[in-house]
Amino acid sequence: MTVETFLIRLRDGATRKDTDGVINYVQVHGGRVEALLKDRSVVVGVMERSLAENVRSLPSVALVGGVIFKGRKIRKITKRTK
Repeated sequence: MTVETFLIRLRDGATRKDTDGVINYVQVHGGRVEALLKDRSVVVGVMERSLAENVRSLPSVALVGGVIFKGRKIRKITKRTK
């Protein structure tokens, strides 16, 4: 299966213990946590879609949404000589 990037938004009033529980759940089940907002309300994780569905059912999670990063074409800059 393919892995995707997901934003995991915790419910308002979630404690540090709730956040740590979600992070631990993702890591134990084969996902990877890439980033965490300073106030610990949003976790960015890389995981399979099936794991994201399971994370969505956790009581401290408000929202799990996929994120797509599009590649950008970069122009080649050449110096012209006279």
